[in-house]
Amino acid sequence: MHQPHVRPIVRGKAGHETEFGAKLTVSLENGYARIERLSWNAYNEGGDLQMICERYRARTGHYPEAVLADKLFRNRANLRYCAEHGIRFSGTRLGRPAKIVNPEFLKLQLADNSARNAIEGKF
Repeated sequence: MHQPHVRPIVRGKAGHETEFGAKLTVSLENGYARIERLSWNAYNEGGDLQMICERYRARTGHYPEAVLADKLFRNRANLRYCAEHGIRFSGTRLGRPAKIVNPEFLKLQLADNSARNAIEGKF
């Protein structure tokens, strides 16, 4: 990759107001990382989920069984899309935490979080 100049991207994160470099959306399938989107401009990665799932369907002929993604991807549009296509979306639910939590749900959530470590390890 070559970029003759790098603009700061204002993110407003605690500790680091700006970031430098490209933003990247990456998926992981069978141990292989796939660059889904690379941009030198600021954008919200949460909008990429539906495109990624459709690309997966075009490659394999079916939607993924589950999506293990950051909280950034957990928005109402993505949750509705996953529900419509029978895709399990891992992670905590939107809104208030449940008063009574199903132990099987906790076990599945822990397994999903462990599986998500593989993509973090790619970086």
